[in-house]
Amino acid sequence: MTTKHPDDGVSSSRNIRSRLVAAADKQPVPECVPVAENFVTDARCLFAAQQILPKLEAFSKEVEGVKAAEDIEYLHRLRVAARRLRIALPLLAHCYPEKKYQKWTSEIKRTAGMLGEARDLDVQIDFLKKYRKQVARREKSSGSLPTTPDSPLEGAISYLLSGVRSRRTNLQKNVISSLKNFEKQHVIEEIRVAIVPRLSPPVKRCRMPSMRGIPPTAADHLGTVIADLLSYEPWVQFPEAVAEHHAMRIAAKKLRYTMELYAPLYRLGLRKHTRRIAKLQQILGDLHDCDVWIDNVTRIVLRERSRERKPVDLQRPSPETVTGFTMFQHDREKERKAVYRQFVRYWSLLRQSGFFDELKHVILTLQKTGYQPIRAISEDEVRATVHQVAEIFPEGTGHSEHVTHLALMLFDSLQTLHKLDERSRFLLECGGLLHDIGWKFGKKGHPQRSAEMIFSDERLPFDLYERGVIGLATLWHRGPVQLESSGYYKLFSPNQQRTIQVLVSLLRIADGLDSTHRGAIGSLTCTITPDEVRCFTTAAIDVEAEKERALMKADLFVKIFEKTIVFQ
Repeated sequence: MTTKHPDDGVSSSRNIRSRLVAAADKQPVPECVPVAENFVTDARCLFAAQQILPKLEAFSKEVEGVKAAEDIEYLHRLRVAARRLRIALPLLAHCYPEKKYQKWTSEIKRTAGMLGEARDLDVQIDFLKKYRKQVARREKSSGSLPTTPDSPLEGAISYLLSGVRSRRTNLQKNVISSLKNFEKQHVIEEIRVAIVPRLSPPVKRCRMPSMRGIPPTAADHLGTVIADLLSYEPWVQFPEAVAEHHAMRIAAKKLRYTMELYAPLYRLGLRKHTRRIAKLQQILGDLHDCDVWIDNVTRIVLRERSRERKPVDLQRPSPETVTGFTMFQHDREKERKAVYRQFVRYWSLLRQSGFFDELKHVILTLQKTGYQPIRAISEDEVRATVHQVAEIFPEGTGHSEHVTHLALMLFDSLQTLHKLDERSRFLLECGGLLHDIGWKFGKKGHPQRSAEMIFSDERLPFDLYERGVIGLATLWHRGPVQLESSGYYKLFSPNQQRTIQVLVSLLRIADGLDSTHRGAIGSLTCTITPDEVRCFTTAAIDVEAEKERALMKADLFVKIFEKTIVFQ
């Protein structure tokens, strides 16, 4: 009979891990693929690999320390590493099959949840130990008798500490089990094997992809998390908005980690802005800790008051200890009021100093040189480049040029209504020429693909605002308009947002007027009345289908200008 060595299972796991890691070095370096063949360029995947690989290493090196449970800082660092991985992983969504990506994200999310629960208990244990010493110092300095083991407050602290330690000890088994299951899935090794080849030098006839397409991705992600944090601002003035303050803390944490992820793109690495958000997160964390203790102790006190005490209930806290709970609760409520005042003052300081407007300005304008677009000298040069990019889908150039022609006629006829400048007209022209390039990969979802191609194509000599105008106009040229769902859009000022809305509305109508791709409408002029806009079209054939489609797509125009539109 063969006896299995107790380490055989571990050795087997290590062998699998070794084979996966070794496979990374054998992966073929991917060929450089032109934008026309791969609308999501290698730049995003390269940037993802550069950011994620150090986070994988940071995660891996803390695992054994967490299993040993000798120092709570191991778990803290592992939890932070898991959060940073979760923030960075969406960069890989377009680089690998969805099934594989979903496995990675779900496994890391599950493990991070278990680590978070354990970390919360570690923090509570650490707080109670420090609080006990703080109470002793306070009583000593006030000249009162020191806290004795029989005092109500000491009894309450000991009872709470015993309960939290017991839960933490029991949870450690789940933590170790969760980490072992996570290791069996080989998620870290799989991600490493997937991304390492992207960091290899390209083949001789290719060059490393440009990073100029990364800032739009960063703008969209950062704009989303900034808007999420600001959405909780109405609750700042309400002291009892506990759930909203906790959600605001989570939003601040996401913003901090997202800024750290994209920091390499910007001058000075967003360090000042990250520090201020970290302080906000810390204050909200202190507020949340007070809320947790207040809620927990309140439940204990209510439970003890509502149950008759019997001599056999030896595990229940004594009446003196319940009195200590009340003292502890009052102390935490007092502390919460002080922390809440600090929170309100700090938030007011951020708003009055224009912190968020400054952060948006940095995201839109202060990229490092390697991430800035190549600037053209004249509009003719820009126009030539736009035509070159439009040739990605040559079958659609006829329709795109006709839609552009109609959109510009609408723009000119309605100048007194929208009051936009010549540069906005030029951006509308560029958006019209590029709005259907995503058709190269199929009709379904082509607006999204077209926008991504515009955001990422390094040949287009536009800054982030101009790329945003063109890309967002393209994104919403058909289907329901959901501009507010875009983090990119939320970075712009109200005036810039209105410009985008107007250009989107005009491009939608123009696309509707050539919905059959027949190029039937030759000319278009409009007159403006107090209640409506009348547009007169000329065509050699019946264009009722086109006009009907244009009316359907005029919804945003009607919403902006509060005028109906009529085609005659």
